[in-house]
Amino acid sequence: MRHLFLVAVAALPLAAQGAPVSLDGTAWTATRIGARPASADRMPTLRFEGRRVVAHDGCNGLTGTVTHRGDTITIATLAGTMMACPPDLDAQSGAYRDALTSAARTRVTGDRLVLLTADGKELAEFRRESGALAGTAWAVTMINNGRGAVASLVGGTTASLSVDGAGRLTASAGCNALRATVAQTGERVRVSPVRATRKRCPAADGVMAQEQQLVRALRRATRVRIDGDRLELRDAAGALQLSARRVGTTGTPDAAQAAPRGTASLVNTYWRIVRLAGQPVTTVPDHREPHMILRERNGVTEVSATVGCNGMGGTVTVSGDRVTFGNLMGTMMACDEPLMSRERALRDALARARTAHIVGETLALRDDAGKTLASFEAVHLR
Repeated sequence: MRHLFLVAVAALPLAAQGAPVSLDGTAWTATRIGARPASADRMPTLRFEGRRVVAHDGCNGLTGTVTHRGDTITIATLAGTMMACPPDLDAQSGAYRDALTSAARTRVTGDRLVLLTADGKELAEFRRESGALAGTAWAVTMINNGRGAVASLVGGTTASLSVDGAGRLTASAGCNALRATVAQTGERVRVSPVRATRKRCPAADGVMAQEQQLVRALRRATRVRIDGDRLELRDAAGALQLSARRVGTTGTPDAAQAAPRGTASLVNTYWRIVRLAGQPVTTVPDHREPHMILRERNGVTEVSATVGCNGMGGTVTVSGDRVTFGNLMGTMMACDEPLMSRERALRDALARARTAHIVGETLALRDDAGKTLASFEAVHLR
């Protein structure tokens, strides 16, 4: 009995280790690459699908092969799109690709994955993504037009989609409020018939047609994929019906139902750019959505903005409704029109802005004479 007891005790450490963790079917978002935090605006992602990896470096999509046994891993034949990226994202992209192809070991602890070299050096850290729509809010960027193509939104309009913790879906394409329920199992999703308010909008501006396209996209959706801050809904044949960018969370069902839409805060809000110098602004296909974010860090308010090409940043002084943007700097990548003209208009608007006028979910930056230089819409509250 003594010998049996000793053998059982000796076996405990091996049993405590448990079976190796399978990565197949899991999705992850990078929080750190090397010693640097990953971009919060353009989050790198990693998904394991059998012997295949699908990733995004924050700028371009990547695919490759993977072999994972126990805690050893090899990612090879990595290939991807070749879209030009701003310098900051280009540096992240290179570091991320190096981390993936240099990985030799994995360490999985709860919802945390670390890729390591053979000698234990940490290359990248990830958090697990649930892939669940419940509790998420999105700014819709592209909708299937029903004619075999996915198109950007009508100029000067916005579209949104959110699902609360009880699976209640709320959406809008610029006119009526749309409501439905969502049932999700893994990547499979089923949307109930969509109900809409009965407000009529001018047909000439294309909003009603866009709303019908959104309803049709929701009705056809059978599969959902969430990669970091990117959402895709596809139909049974795999055709893309809708793509969107994450803008926040919806909170608990009761809170989401009870909380009225109020006045957005200038700081810590995702502001979509809708007009610059009096002209409507829309998302250019394959480019980032035009937006501005003000964040407070260590007692200093900073601004980051883009019209879809170069990134722009600086500091902001806020006192009541008075604002002053300073130390504006940005990347210098050459961009096609209308992006270059919009960048000049945005830089001019920030440099000349003296007041920030917020009504509900809209923001207007105005000069000393009260002229509106740029208009924005908050998309974080749904």
